Amino acid sequence: AYTGGPYPLGYVGLGWVSLGYTGLGDVFVFAYFGVVATVAPYYLSGGTGAPSQLMVAAVCLGFLATAIIVVNNLRDRETDARCGKRTLAVRFGEMFAVREY
Repeated sequence: AYTGGPYPLGYVGLGWVSLGYTGLGDVFVFAYFGVVATVAPYYLSGGTGAPSQLMVAAVCLGFLATAIIVVNNLRDRETDARCGKRTLAVRFGEMFAVREY
């Protein structure tokens, strides 16, 4: 029930901007599941400064998480276009999504 049910996650966003319907999902997946989810625990455990190895790991995890969402968006691009979702795969086409992956 991503866009249905009592708590439709597909409409979650920043005020009037819906992440799932504007094409910003890829950016936020990279930022949150890569950088934030990797660097935040380091700082919360008392780390100071971000070692270069930590940042490399954060970027790698961000790319991996984004690749998963890109493949899903590539598969769903036709139905997303029909229902008004403007993911990057819908906005820029199949070849863009393949290259992004």
